[in-house]
Amino acid sequence: MENPPEEKYEGRTESGATQSETRLMVNSALDRLPEAQRRVLEMAYFDGLTQSEIADRLKEPLGTVKTRMRTALERLREFLGDKVGGKES
Repeated sequence: MENPPEEKYEGRTESGATQSETRLMVNSALDRLPEAQRRVLEMAYFDGLTQSEIADRLKEPLGTVKTRMRTALERLREFLGDKVGGKES
């Protein structure tokens, strides 16, 4: 039987199972965010938009987009703690 593929990631090797578990944790944490915060993160990270482009598309002030993104990232760190990044205690 063949071993699952491994991917080199920041000096570590992660199996497909570990990647799937990480993906589930991140998706669960994203689901806990308010819609406005989740939307700006998705537009930035999944659609590849800049904060200025997001502000234009949402017709929101740039400062509002920046605040939502910063707050969302802080909340994700709280939700995930050290579970992602290989530092789980």
